[in-house]
Amino acid sequence: MSSINNTTIKRISGFFLIFFSILFLSCALAAPVKWLIDYLAAQFDLFKPIADTEIHRILSRIIIVLTVLSLIIFRKFIFASGKVFYILKPDKKDFSLFFIAFIFGSATLALHVALAILFGAREFYTTNFTWHKFLAEGIESFFSASLIGVLEEFLFRGILFGSLKKVFSLPISLGASSFIYSLLHFFKPKEINVNPDSILSGFYALGQMVKPLAGPDFLSESTGLFLVGMCLAAGYYFMRSLYFAIGLHAGWVFIIKMDGMVATRTVENKIFLWGSSNLVSGVFTWVLLVCIFLFTIYFLAPKLKKQTNMFSV
Repeated sequence: MSSINNTTIKRISGFFLIFFSILFLSCALAAPVKWLIDYLAAQFDLFKPIADTEIHRILSRIIIVLTVLSLIIFRKFIFASGKVFYILKPDKKDFSLFFIAFIFGSATLALHVALAILFGAREFYTTNFTWHKFLAEGIESFFSASLIGVLEEFLFRGILFGSLKKVFSLPISLGASSFIYSLLHFFKPKEINVNPDSILSGFYALGQMVKPLAGPDFLSESTGLFLVGMCLAAGYYFMRSLYFAIGLHAGWVFIIKMDGMVATRTVENKIFLWGSSNLVSGVFTWVLLVCIFLFTIYFLAPKLKKQTNMFSV
């Protein structure tokens, strides 16, 4: 038991050390990278389209790059086999599961939008609507949503949840990974007021990026994101395929990107029930996500009925 505890402590300490090292190094590199982009944009037209990139977006991208590099460098610490991307290797069933989950995710969130319109929380929006524009937006949204699904599911479910599951019980792994997933989604400030010429601009940007954690919408939105994480982790674990979680995630993102073309935003006094434009903060959304979680476990997952003690700690 002591050796298991020592291994657990070592692994958790290593995760935190890597995590905070990535944040510190990213903040330190943000300003120099911004200066380099500005210099290259002044010299070459090729770099002009990215010259106006805000410091917090540069910081976010550096964090992603360093995270990926860390996964490669510390792969033997994270994975016993040292193989980082093996969980993304698909077999024949994975492609089918991806599209089934994509349709399932799209349908459930489309139902949310339809009911919001039916009960007067939103309205149809057809101004400037054309089928050509709708089709073009749909294709772009599909590939964009799929990319987001691959990246986030690889990191949060494939690596984070998968690593936690090797050490902790299923309920703890589901809850912890979903909590971290919901927390990190608040590192997206609506406004940033940082002097990009300062060498410390990356650190200032990070400080403003965590401000939403103390905002009035934190509790409602974090609850929805936590349930989203639970659904995705359950889909990965019980369907035995990361591609099911990727498809479900992509389906939800697809509807979030597309619904603005056909529906207005939620009426202000009905946001508590139906959620804001991100569709995760409303009470109805929470109920819907709980239903999806249970449906995934009890109706979609293979051989689940044999696992009677799945939530035993």
